[in-house]
Amino acid sequence: MKRQEKNYGAGMTNGEWEWPALSFIRIRAIIKKCGGHAQRRVFLRIKANRIAYFGLLTAMAIVLGYIERLIPIVDGSIPGVKLGLSNVVILFALYVMDNRSAFLLMLLKVFLLALMFTGLFSTNMMVSFGGGLLSYIVMALFKRIHGITVLSVSVLGAVSHNIGQTLTASMILGTYQLLYTYLPAILITAVVTGVLTGLVAQRVIEALDRTGVVKDIKKPDKSTAERAK
Repeated sequence: MKRQEKNYGAGMTNGEWEWPALSFIRIRAIIKKCGGHAQRRVFLRIKANRIAYFGLLTAMAIVLGYIERLIPIVDGSIPGVKLGLSNVVILFALYVMDNRSAFLLMLLKVFLLALMFTGLFSTNMMVSFGGGLLSYIVMALFKRIHGITVLSVSVLGAVSHNIGQTLTASMILGTYQLLYTYLPAILITAVVTGVLTGLVAQRVIEALDRTGVVKDIKKPDKSTAERAK
């Protein structure tokens, strides 16, 4: 006669306690599933916030770029000198969001300002793009160095921006005389404006960090992003 097994409870057969292990596996799966949903919600919320703030930063960069054109120093004795107000926005995106967002913001700023004021693919647009590109590369590289401050990165970005503008203008005009006559004068101004914009950017980042805004738009790490998928 075949021996009949008795069921003593959930998962308990012949007196062997199997249910604790099975229960633990189920509970762990449930917790992991719930945790994944929670992480996905957080990831999507941060992603939505980043899109919204990126649009806001783009608008701010355009407005500040327009204000720069109204300040007399732009049309002063040294043409091309700017206060670099819109660089505050680029610095903020570089430190709070990521390099890709800062680069895209720089492109949009150059493109939209040229579209509104100087015309697409004009000489002014190309000169502005040359300065913005070199400035972005330098700031993105030096930002990775441990211990370097926002102020230092801002000064390096301002200096490299003027160097990039002068190099681009020299290539367009077919003469490099500007590097000896024009560049030294605007580099002095670049240091001053770089310090000013760096101080503003640093204060803005610190203030928004205390309010929790930085946390809302900070790019999530790779592990969180992968678990949220």
